Amino acid sequence: MAAAVAAVALVAPTVARADLAACKKAYDDQSFDEVQRICGAVAREPLAERAEVLTALEVMGMANLVLGRERPARQAFCQLLVVDPGYRPTDPIYPQRFVAVFDATRSGGCPPALRLEIEAASVRELAAVLVRVKGTLPAVSRIGVFYRQAGDKRWRRELAPSAASATVELPKASLAEGGVEVFATVLVDDDYAVARAGTADRPLRLARLIQVPVTPPRPERRSTPLWQRKWFWWAVAGVAATVVIVSASVAAGGSHGPRGSLDTLHLPLRLTWR
Repeated sequence: MAAAVAAVALVAPTVARADLAACKKAYDDQSFDEVQRICGAVAREPLAERAEVLTALEVMGMANLVLGRERPARQAFCQLLVVDPGYRPTDPIYPQRFVAVFDATRSGGCPPALRLEIEAASVRELAAVLVRVKGTLPAVSRIGVFYRQAGDKRWRRELAPSAASATVELPKASLAEGGVEVFATVLVDDDYAVARAGTADRPLRLARLIQVPVTPPRPERRSTPLWQRKWFWWAVAGVAATVVIVSASVAAGGSHGPRGSLDTLHLPLRLTWR
C-alpha cells in the first residue's frame, strides 16, 4: 500500500498536466461538459501546480459562459481569485464577455474566501509547520500537509483535523538532513483541495533553526572607594597612635634627660592591616 501511495504522489503532477492538455483539447473541440469534468479534476488536485490550477479555472469559466451558465462561471472565477487575488485577464485572446463577467465577479460577487496561512514551527531537527485557517471550513474536511525532503522528487502527505489552527509534525522529514519543502491544503474527502497555502511550485522551505544561547552580561564590579574599606581606617588609627606616642616620648625625654641626648624608645606597637 505504501508503495502504491508513493507512486501516486510521484506521478500526480504529470497526470495533472496531461489532464490539463485534455481539458484544453475538449474546449477546442467544444465538448464543454467534458471541460467541466476534466478541468475540475485538475483544479482540485492537491499536487497540481499553481499555474495549472489557474489555467484550469480559466477554461472552466469560459466554457460555462459559452453554455450560458453565468453562475458556475462566477464560481470558477471566485476560486481563481482565491488562488491568485491579483489575477486579471489581460491577454487579448480572452472574449470580451469573459473579461466583463470576471470584472463584475471581482467587484463583489464572491463569498468570503477560505484561506490558509502556513509558517515554520520547527526547532533544531524536528520538522513541523503551523497552519492557520481563515474562513468557514467545509463540513467534511481535513488539513493536508504535503512535504518532501530536499533532493526528493515525491511528495509525502500528513493529515490533521480541521481546526482554526494546527501544528503538524512531519515524521519522515529531518532538518538535520537538509531543507524540507512544505505546502498545505484543506481537503474534502481527503482528495480534493479547496484552499491552499502555497502549491507544489511555491512551497514553504523549512531550514534548520540553530538556537544560540545568549549569556547575560555580568554586572560590572564597582571598586569600593578607599575611605569605605576597613583596613584604611585601621591604618589611619595605627598611624595616629604612633604619632601620639612618639610625641609624648619626645616631650618626656626633653624634660628629664641630658641635653643633646635622646634615649632609645622601644614602642610596643602592633599594626594590623586588613
